[in-house]
Amino acid sequence: MPPVLSREARVALTLRLLGGLSTREIARAFLVSEGNASSAPSAPSPRRAWPFKVPGRDELADRLSEVLEVI
Repeated sequence: MPPVLSREARVALTLRLLGGLSTREIARAFLVSEGNASSAPSAPSPRRAWPFKVPGRDELADRLSEVLEVI
């Protein structure tokens, strides 16, 4: 997950991509309106693409904590 995303956006993106949840289901999980949930990023778009980069050894500990936080 791109570290530039907020915690809520990372969780929502994970629920959509790995859990297959719809916008409505994600909105219910976060107790927000569907409109608010649909404004969260669902996938990189051409105008807002995130470059893929394998983290270096010095970044792994920080990135692992981010992954565990989402889980």
